Amino acid sequence: MDSYLRPVIQTMIRYGVIEGEDEEVYIFGLKSLLIYLVNIFTVIIIGWSMGMLGYGIVMLLAIMLLRSYAGGYHAPNFVSCYILSSLSVVAILYIQKHIVFPNIAAISVLLAADILIWAFAPLPDQNRPLTNNETIVYRKIARIILVAESILALIFIGLENDYGQLLISTICLCAIGFLAYLFKRSRHS
Repeated sequence: MDSYLRPVIQTMIRYGVIEGEDEEVYIFGLKSLLIYLVNIFTVIIIGWSMGMLGYGIVMLLAIMLLRSYAGGYHAPNFVSCYILSSLSVVAILYIQKHIVFPNIAAISVLLAADILIWAFAPLPDQNRPLTNNETIVYRKIARIILVAESILALIFIGLENDYGQLLISTICLCAIGFLAYLFKRSRHS
C-alpha cells in the first residue's frame, strides 16, 4: 500500500503542502485513514446486503469507540485483519438477526465481558506502545466508553429493543479480542 501512497505524499511535498521530513508520518496517517474508510465501506455493504444497515452502523460505532481506547488482538497483517473483521461483522449481524438470547444470559455474558475489559484495558500494541501517562488516560477513557455502552445496552434490554443485544454482542466481540490477545501473549512468554 505504501508504494501507492508515497507518490501522493511526494507530490504534496513538492507543492509545499507538507514538509518533507514528515513524509513517513503522512504515509502512516493516509494509510490509517484509507483502512478506516475501507472498513466503514465494508460494514455498510455487509449491513446493507444482510438488510441490517442500521445495526451494522451502530456496531461499527460501538466497536470503533471501544477498541480505539481498550485495544485488543491485532492480526499480523492488513489482509488477515480485514478478513477477520469482516467475518466478525457478518457473525454479529447473523446472531442479531437469527438468535435471541434470554435477558439473564445476555446480561451475564455482558458482565463477564465488562470485567475482562475493565481489568485489562488498555492492552498494549507492539506497533504503538503507550507511555505510563497514555495508559492511565486510555484506561480511563476505555472504562467510560465501556460503562456507557453497557448502560445503553441494559436500557435497550429493559425496553425490549434489539439494539441491547447488538451492543452486548459488540462488547463481547471486544472481550473475545482481549482473550485472543492474552492467549497470544501467553504463548510467546
